[in-house]
Amino acid sequence: MKFENQNILIVSNEPWGELWFTKHNYANELSKRNNVIFINSPFKWKPQNIFKNKIKKEKEKENFSVLSIQNYLPALNTYFIAFNNFIATKRLRKFLKRNKYNDYILWSFTPLFLYNPKLLKCKLSIFHVADLHWTKFHGTDILSTNADFLFFISKHILPEYSFTNKPKLILHHGISSEEYEFDSAIEAKIKEELISYGKFGLFIGSIDNRLNFDLIYKMSQKFQKVNFLFVGPIKVETTHNYYHLFKATVNIYNLGIKPYKILKYYIQKSHFCISPMDINYPGNDISHHKTISYLAQGKPIFSPVFKEYLSFENLLYMNNSDEILLNSLDQFLKNGEDDSLYTKRIDLSKYFLFEKHIERAENYINEIFKG
Repeated sequence: MKFENQNILIVSNEPWGELWFTKHNYANELSKRNNVIFINSPFKWKPQNIFKNKIKKEKEKENFSVLSIQNYLPALNTYFIAFNNFIATKRLRKFLKRNKYNDYILWSFTPLFLYNPKLLKCKLSIFHVADLHWTKFHGTDILSTNADFLFFISKHILPEYSFTNKPKLILHHGISSEEYEFDSAIEAKIKEELISYGKFGLFIGSIDNRLNFDLIYKMSQKFQKVNFLFVGPIKVETTHNYYHLFKATVNIYNLGIKPYKILKYYIQKSHFCISPMDINYPGNDISHHKTISYLAQGKPIFSPVFKEYLSFENLLYMNNSDEILLNSLDQFLKNGEDDSLYTKRIDLSKYFLFEKHIERAENYINEIFKG
């Protein structure tokens, strides 16, 4: 098996757009050598879906398309979910045949939709588990036991899938080789945008209840001459106290959502990066997606202890004590750090290149098939 000149269906629980997660990155990387069809999970159900419900196709580029398939019935219970899945799978098969995709691979990131690879009749199927606690959902058992392979972003998710004996491979969060390439015109434009913030700390990701807002507030108060920039959507309700933290604190700024491919420019211009995740939130102590992007720019990162990064903890500032973490940041701002850390972080980040992950997947699949 080689992921080259293949038709690959990427099934995602998050729609295609400017906000990218693991599934969007794999879709982008795989499209460099394959024909990728990115399938959005159904949007919010509407009554007219029963009468008017077509598969919509959008062309992003020559070898990359986006499909939207809507549910006929609201997902009120497992019976409706199963019915929707059966109908959507049959419709997708007809669509693929009509468009001459007679040979395709399923690479799914969600058990919420199109969760029966055998019904889809694909030549190879992969369930890529990038989120904790998928096992709570109806389609997980079916997808996990019918997929040919299971990929995981962390070994710490494996125990949830002890019920299936399908081959399992760890593929950590990754990074594209494009993250090391810069356009001077874009760089100059973003430098101009950020110049008024001076030396700043940066967080990239959703602003939601997974964050340790107490720590963010302590940082803003202890380092009042430092600006803290947040890039990502605010998903905290406007009535919530934490929402107002981002409105009322003078050295905290939210720059909103930025296209994924220009995030590297914001990281490049930052003085340091933060991943202030609340480790009491399920899964938050495993890893943080943007850590690899921060490492790719050699940036110091201040965060709680992530289990996946203990093997290179000497390159990070990780501690579960807010006070110790604040003291580490204080020392960094006053004294800087060893210059060699910059290069070591960049070198480490290249282990996580998507092209290497895809090669690991190919080798693993071929080894299993050979056995």
